[in-house]
Amino acid sequence: MASINRTARRLVRRLPPYRVYRRANWLLMRVPGANLVRVPAKTARWATKAFIRSRSPRDDGAPAVRPTFALGAQVAIDEAVLELMMRPSKFPTTDDYLRVGREVAAAAEQWEREGWSTDVTGYHRDPPPLTDHDLAVGRGRWLRSRFEHLSWESGFAPRPDEPGATQWSAYPAPHTAHAFVWRHTDRDRPWVVCLHGFGMGFVAADHQAFRLDHLHRRLGLNIAVPVMPLHGLRREPGVPDLLSYDLLGTVHGISHSVWDIRRLLGWIRARTDQPVGAYGISLGGYTGALVATLEDLDLIIAGIPAVDFPGLFRHHAPHRTERAANRHGVLGDAATIAHRVISPVAAPVRVPRDRRFIYAGLGDRMVPPPQPRRLWVHWDRPEIAWYPGNHVGFMWSGRVRQFVDDSLVTAGFVDPEQLDPGAQARDPVGGADRPGPAHELVGGR
Repeated sequence: MASINRTARRLVRRLPPYRVYRRANWLLMRVPGANLVRVPAKTARWATKAFIRSRSPRDDGAPAVRPTFALGAQVAIDEAVLELMMRPSKFPTTDDYLRVGREVAAAAEQWEREGWSTDVTGYHRDPPPLTDHDLAVGRGRWLRSRFEHLSWESGFAPRPDEPGATQWSAYPAPHTAHAFVWRHTDRDRPWVVCLHGFGMGFVAADHQAFRLDHLHRRLGLNIAVPVMPLHGLRREPGVPDLLSYDLLGTVHGISHSVWDIRRLLGWIRARTDQPVGAYGISLGGYTGALVATLEDLDLIIAGIPAVDFPGLFRHHAPHRTERAANRHGVLGDAATIAHRVISPVAAPVRVPRDRRFIYAGLGDRMVPPPQPRRLWVHWDRPEIAWYPGNHVGFMWSGRVRQFVDDSLVTAGFVDPEQLDPGAQARDPVGGADRPGPAHELVGGR
């Protein structure tokens, strides 16, 4: 069936009316904001496909979802954000395609020569210990919350012979690492390292997304939030985003993140005998899942996680951009090999199965359900919660809040008595906490 669909799409794309449509669509995208006119049509297409799939056998690995008006509104928000992200300034130039294509081909060749395409953990070097002597410690406050601001010299650099290494090393801002820390001083307590999503890395955003007051003050946990390269205080003006067409930049950026996180984990472990875990959201879910293939964590929670950035690029890119990327080798087999060294599904996870947890959105258009489900399968189908919402819908989902709290209890980070049995709040959108089919809510069977 899939091969028939691909053949049909190829035939349709050769028709003159379709070529005219594609050309007009491409010209529309050159006008900032104009492509928002496509949001209603894309939302309607999602609702139609969701309705059909909910009544037929599924072969794409995604759970069934019943489209509702409330869920459709959240899907429309995701679609609008994606359209706004497709700004003309973000489109690669021919020179960009040529450079990245050369780097991707060279990286794939080097990874295979060094054996990293099969033993991906060998690509990641063990970082040196992080000590108090390495740290500069400041103080900060957000609302009623006081925290420590740690900074240190990261010490990460790609190997000199790696493609793209010179360009990454030339960026000055990412080489000073930062982390925000909330810790208790009365007694030793478990630690959770919270890994933020794309475009975050600011206390205001991270505090809200992770519910840090709840984790720190109510549940009594110590919290550390490292800032990923090219985010927050490590943002570099004029430099491509960590997730962009510059695929080798993404490889080095994620590797740099993993290096800094592992140094921070070592610093924490040197100060406690309590459990230490990681909780990542979106990009942080991806990075946390990758760290879990390299470190023996006591807990890993991956929220709305991606697992395949080239696949996401292919999924979201306009047809013309995707075709150019394939033609120049930016996508394809070489890109798959080049990205394999940072793939969270390319190596076994080192966290016990009963301490692995995933949540994801049924209406997520930025990280579609097949991506987190792929991580769920790789992790041997642990507990997973599907909430009826879009990419950022977890922030208002009582189901997700309860799932995270229960995960912390299950992993031994929190005493059950610390949780209020009535703490699960009702989702404000569409009565999302009404009971539904079990496979749509929490899986793991």
